[in-house]
Amino acid sequence: MTMPAFVSKGTAGTSIGDVCSGEYSVDTTLPGSINSGDVIVILFGGNGILSTIDSADTPSGYTAGLSTGIGTTVAAAMFYKVANGTEDSTTVTVSGFFGGSTAARVIAQSYVFSGSGTGGYHAVGGTNSGSSTTPSFASVTTTEANELAVGLMFAIVNTTVGDVTGETGGNWTEAAAEDTSSTRVVQCQTAQMASAGTISGGTMTLGTGGPWKTLSFALKEIVAGGGAPPPRDPLRPFQHLLIR
Repeated sequence: MTMPAFVSKGTAGTSIGDVCSGEYSVDTTLPGSINSGDVIVILFGGNGILSTIDSADTPSGYTAGLSTGIGTTVAAAMFYKVANGTEDSTTVTVSGFFGGSTAARVIAQSYVFSGSGTGGYHAVGGTNSGSSTTPSFASVTTTEANELAVGLMFAIVNTTVGDVTGETGGNWTEAAAEDTSSTRVVQCQTAQMASAGTISGGTMTLGTGGPWKTLSFALKEIVAGGGAPPPRDPLRPFQHLLIR
């Protein structure tokens, strides 16, 4: 069995609305060389008031995961799917309905992780929010060996992002360089969890402070052949005793 790992990121897409209230869409282009069984994660963030993230906003074939800030002026959401091997360099459109008194600025980025098979996404983290130069991830408590903790960050500022420092129970590291555009930045960090446990605390450093949201979760270890291991046969240890 093998721990999932970050493979690559796609091309971030951004959009600046020309109205103060309405449906905003943005595209992200997936990277190439995606294998069947890999896990694709899409981070979507925006300022304005994100009123809803519903089934109509979820990209086809994806499942809605964590979201935070719905109904407030800064919001982020993530979606995930297990790849079937046909997704190389394709474009995925993400959308949400924004309200408020200012035109929304939205961004989407895609991240690919080595396959952990169906059910690889593990909702054992949470969300955090604030407005500062020191975003933090909610604690991630894994329940199995060889899980990969994943943290996603979105902030309303164009700036640099450093690795998390001061955490306990693991080591958050930048999976890939942050993506920035105008007044937006997104980043992904990961932590290898060789045994069940909790990674908590610590903060990353933004070059310039601003409102931010973070989402954290885990991916379960890869099982040979993909998916979950087959159920054990309770009679197998006694087969040599069976009457033939």
